[in-house]
Amino acid sequence: MKKSILMLFTVVGMLFFTACNNEPKPVPVTFDITASEITAGSALVTVTPSDTNVLYYFDLFSAENFAGYETPMTAAEDLLEYVKEGVAEYQEYGYDVELVDWLSQGQDSYRFSGLSAETEYVVVAFCVDTATEAIVGSVYHNSFTTPQVEEVELMFEAAISDTAIWFLPNSDEIEYFAMYVDTDTLQSYGFTAAEYFEYLVNYYGEYIEYFLMNGPIYVELSELIPGSTYVFAARAYAAGVWNSPLFTANFTAPVENTPSEIAPPRTKMQFNRALLKKNAKRVFRK
Repeated sequence: MKKSILMLFTVVGMLFFTACNNEPKPVPVTFDITASEITAGSALVTVTPSDTNVLYYFDLFSAENFAGYETPMTAAEDLLEYVKEGVAEYQEYGYDVELVDWLSQGQDSYRFSGLSAETEYVVVAFCVDTATEAIVGSVYHNSFTTPQVEEVELMFEAAISDTAIWFLPNSDEIEYFAMYVDTDTLQSYGFTAAEYFEYLVNYYGEYIEYFLMNGPIYVELSELIPGSTYVFAARAYAAGVWNSPLFTANFTAPVENTPSEIAPPRTKMQFNRALLKKNAKRVFRK
């Protein structure tokens, strides 16, 4: 079960903004910044200003990146510039958008995903003058920390159909990185299955998340050498960390490979077990 932590931060300060009559007036504004439903990889952030007329922007930094700025203001200025560049890019492609479309007014919430486990994040909020496209008043910030990732048990069963070998995880909710390789290749490189898995992980590096899967996957028999032995390996991954032991199992490609139909191309989609042939034969269970 994922952990859920509720953290409430209240920041009170004095902001100055341009009123409708263009005369600067001091307006007391209270920001309630709430980080809730915090898991190892996500958090729901809600910002509630006391003045519903204020236009503002909020986002988050990792605490490490935030600490690299000289002041909270320079961090916010960098963030606003990034937003303005995004607006300009959309406009270049013909989209009818303005800076105001990216700003918040009144209470607003956003669920941040793709966070890393056991990491401190800093939420920043600041008012924006749409006429000058500049920050108005002070920058407010507070932090929350994501918990550690829950360890899971990732296991697979395999079944063979007329056209493919299917790998069925014990949970369709677990995201994982998987690979298969023939044992001859492992021997030629002098790798164990675990070492080859680590080699691929290092090869993909920071892009490893683009190759994560969930649910059943399969390998077409046409891609296998009949009679050859292969190693299937997979490991669960969540919020930037590996959260299961490495699962490995050997399987042998059938000698006779005469597909009666063409299997659909492999994708990251989830497949239903009902798609398996009724006469599917289990080739390993671990």
